[in-house]
Amino acid sequence: MSNMSPMKQMTLSEKDLMYINDELNTELLMVKRYHEAAQQVTDQELQHAFRQACDMHQRHYQTILSHLQGMSQGQMQ
Repeated sequence: MSNMSPMKQMTLSEKDLMYINDELNTELLMVKRYHEAAQQVTDQELQHAFRQACDMHQRHYQTILSHLQGMSQGQMQ
């Protein structure tokens, strides 16, 4: 058995939540912009680069959202 204590739940302030919401909005905006850019260019290398950037921002968005959902589920328990 481990002697480690369980992690304490982190409580976010309203200001923290506003920053996180801004970051989510920024990531979503970047997903949309890179997706549009990839559709508009004809150069294959640029399309690939824009799609990679789009995918990266989508992963960032999902990661942030997953962390927030995990925190909210932890608070409900």
